[in-house]
Amino acid sequence: MKLDYISCLTKACEHSKELNLISKDFSLDHNRLELSSDFYDFLSFLENRLKKNVGVTGNCFKVSHWLKDFVNDFFKVEYALITIGHVIHNNVKEFYQPMDIRLKQLELGQANLPINLHCWLTLPGGIILDPTYLSTKYQGMDGKILLRGFEDMPQDFFFYPEFIGSEYLIRTGIPIDI
Repeated sequence: MKLDYISCLTKACEHSKELNLISKDFSLDHNRLELSSDFYDFLSFLENRLKKNVGVTGNCFKVSHWLKDFVNDFFKVEYALITIGHVIHNNVKEFYQPMDIRLKQLELGQANLPINLHCWLTLPGGIILDPTYLSTKYQGMDGKILLRGFEDMPQDFFFYPEFIGSEYLIRTGIPIDI
């Protein structure tokens, strides 16, 4: 059975509130965002920019933050939500650590290397925008941006949100600035 992204995202939101990683009054926008052809053209432009910066393509933390600013500027609204967790592909958990290890890293204020954590953007209604997974996972996909509604993802592929916002990354010392 495939997990439900919105349920997992809601749980990640509540967990992030409990840990004071986001404001207690933050609420998720569950209304599906309609994307125009202008937005797809905009993503093509950003993909070309990413391809020119090969050194940052595989760094999901920095690139997601860079892309967040561009997406929010495009919409003129704070739509892009930093989402942190792991990916399940063909029943294999990638970028995964048990939650108790993640919480220990938060408590200590440092992440262990290598960092087993992934970062992407979520747009309203569960649209996943990931500028680095394909380039990290597959050679030859350098700079390709994954954009899909959670319900359109293949059955064997799931982005599993654990936290939202940047605070977990900041508190554990994971760099987010390019």
